[in-house]
Amino acid sequence: MFTITPMKGQLQPNEDININVKFMSKVEKKLTKSKQSSDITMIILEGEQQEEHQQIPILVSVEAVFSKFTISPLRNLNFGPMQFGNEMKRTFEIKNEGQFEFKYAICDFNNEEEKAKIREER
Repeated sequence: MFTITPMKGQLQPNEDININVKFMSKVEKKLTKSKQSSDITMIILEGEQQEEHQQIPILVSVEAVFSKFTISPLRNLNFGPMQFGNEMKRTFEIKNEGQFEFKYAICDFNNEEEKAKIREER
């Protein structure tokens, strides 16, 4: 889940370096920082013999979440019996129950051109 660059290197006296840590998860995941366990550890090696001097835990906290939403009514919009030529309205509600905004699109499921257009816009 973590990508770290550079993974190793050498520092001269009074030199510093930026280490990039990238997190990517394909599942919902929550990691909390804890002094008892660490997901990333840095090891300092000293001298020409590369003696292990110190292990330093890098404490990480992250929460990966998916968009959450509800649709009401769940599946069907029932118009019931209607007389020909009359108009009737029904509504449904989409509610974002997640932590982030998301976009939605409504299209004719049987219209492949319309579905392709919406995919391109994303």
